[in-house]
Amino acid sequence: MRYEQTKFGLVTCDADGAVSIAATAAELFDWSHRPMAAWPCSILATYDNGIRVDFDSNGDLVDITGESEYAEDLASDELNAWSTDVLEISGLFDNPAVRNHAR
Repeated sequence: MRYEQTKFGLVTCDADGAVSIAATAAELFDWSHRPMAAWPCSILATYDNGIRVDFDSNGDLVDITGESEYAEDLASDELNAWSTDVLEISGLFDNPAVRNHAR
């Protein structure tokens, strides 16, 4: 099991390549309000108790845990951008859960 704390979430990676990312409300707010890379109208920033996402070893989303009044409005592009940023910061560039997005 590998653990890596980043400024935007805690990554847990098992031996098979499945990953989980857990972030606090403060980490989500910080991610969505970065200078020169802000996410206007972020839904992730509304998760007052944070969020946890789990991906299987193929990179497929398995579960999202967290509550927000706007949870049903969470778009896949925002979720992919955040999770990819966190995984890349943690050094997991080749993990299947990393999604290509514009840089």
